[in-house]
Amino acid sequence: MLLLLGALAQPPAPLAVYDDEEETPEEARRPFEEKVARRACTMCHAFVEPQMLTRQNWAEQILPRMSVRLGVAQPDYSSSPEGDLIRARKIYTERPLV
Repeated sequence: MLLLLGALAQPPAPLAVYDDEEETPEEARRPFEEKVARRACTMCHAFVEPQMLTRQNWAEQILPRMSVRLGVAQPDYSSSPEGDLIRARKIYTERPLV
């Protein structure tokens, strides 16, 4: 019984804590392209595994929208009745984020 209590008195092993900029061992094993995707996607929302959506969804919906949000493509303000409001609110970045 004393041995058991003695073991409980030991301080717990320190938890691994990582800085936001420091890679965890799991992240270090990921391919470069996946790291870029995870960083870009998680700026706005939780990461979605690519296989969760169809190729058609990615090609026709997600990637075109992401390119505008990340500043890679220019937004077409004229395609929306709220175009002037969207421009005024600076919804889209003026400089590329990636």
